[in-house]
Amino acid sequence: MVYRWAATDGCVLEDRLRRLQGFSSREIYAVAEELCRTRLKKKASRATCTRRFESVKSFIRYCFDFFIEINRLNLSDQAQAEKNYTKQIMSLRRLIRRHINSAQFGSVSTELSNSDLAVIESIIDPDSTKNPFKSRNIKIRNYCLFHVAIEILARRGELVLLEVEDVNAFGDPTITIKPPSVNNKFKRLDGASLKTRGRMVPITNKLARNLREYLDVVRPQFLIPRRPAKALFLSARDGRRLSSYTINQIIKTIASHPDVVEMKKRLHPHALRVAGANLVRDKITAAGKSSGMEIVDALSYLGGWAQDSNMVAKYSRASISERLGFILRGGKSGSDNDQDN
Repeated sequence: MVYRWAATDGCVLEDRLRRLQGFSSREIYAVAEELCRTRLKKKASRATCTRRFESVKSFIRYCFDFFIEINRLNLSDQAQAEKNYTKQIMSLRRLIRRHINSAQFGSVSTELSNSDLAVIESIIDPDSTKNPFKSRNIKIRNYCLFHVAIEILARRGELVLLEVEDVNAFGDPTITIKPPSVNNKFKRLDGASLKTRGRMVPITNKLARNLREYLDVVRPQFLIPRRPAKALFLSARDGRRLSSYTINQIIKTIASHPDVVEMKKRLHPHALRVAGANLVRDKITAAGKSSGMEIVDALSYLGGWAQDSNMVAKYSRASISERLGFILRGGKSGSDNDQDN
């Protein structure tokens, strides 16, 4: 975003950073404005503003350290460069905070209950008369896509980057999520998620069976002669890797079904990741073999988060709330309480 702004403003960013000067006061104000608005020129959420500021701060820090080192500055010049850096960051932080104070809090991720997932399942089942997709091959692909997203807690970009070789659908079935290579990052114009952390995730035998059918019967029919493709999920139109945009459109089509509309919940790719986190936490808790720390470790690994991340609690709020209610009710479910009353 900053590079795009610099090109528009006529600012030669590399030259500024090489000379360890950074931006003028007017330019810092413009950068803050750019970071705190959406592509539609509306105010960005607080979380978005904060995330973008931290990213730009890290970038400027890296550039200053790099050019201080290769320019072999003396101690006096290093001290001046540090002053320039501190002034830049403090000014940018102050302006970003102004935007944050007037910005809206971001919307909380949609919580899909088990009954919600059952409704969606009744729609996306390839044999369902409710399924909105015409081709059976596309129905099977989308069914697998939906369940892979939930079972491996996949980000949308991770789904895009999955390849056939990442799937082990036999024995103890797993899917391996690899960090994106430079080549894969730019397979499509949208690029895919750059936050992917490598991990091998176990999947259910049911999903493994569905994937075997998809790989053996459906996927070969999407391939175009003399156009090899390694991606797991292919476009039926051109035999290439599905784009993030197409995944959005698939979810949007499902979300427009009357049964889903009646749920009055926003269905989007991220909601499937949240649903997956809640389901995994429920299964681990029900097994009764894991401590709280082991649950956090397991979910951190499955979700591709750092061990000290607060994302585990954030993504499995529904499961935590349900478990807390179960404890507070003396080990009784809501239905048991209703009977007692």
